[in-house]
Amino acid sequence: MLYPEKNQSDFLKDVDEYTTMQDVLNLLFPLNGAPAPWDTEGNYNQKNVEVYCYVPKDIAAAQAAATNGKAFPVDDLNGVRMAVPLKVGIGHALGTMCKKGYIVPGFPTFCISPKPE
Repeated sequence: MLYPEKNQSDFLKDVDEYTTMQDVLNLLFPLNGAPAPWDTEGNYNQKNVEVYCYVPKDIAAAQAAATNGKAFPVDDLNGVRMAVPLKVGIGHALGTMCKKGYIVPGFPTFCISPKPE
């Protein structure tokens, strides 16, 4: 789990493929828990974050053409930002994202950021 705005990360040693991203958020950000030491503004909590990953721009462009031009936001440095579903198992979410062009690195990497206001 990467927190790009804060240059921080969490490494989950073992997660079952049926664990949902919501389960992971419950672990990382307990409802009545204190914020992480690096979260001095208190912006990272279950109700205020989004989970996403990046798809290479060239793959996303091909998909946009195949879906009548529906485009996703592009980050010039990282590619296309794609939301990770919170309610399905991580294994299923990864399978779905791979069909959309997500390339799983040596271990899956997900980004977490506060939702835009």
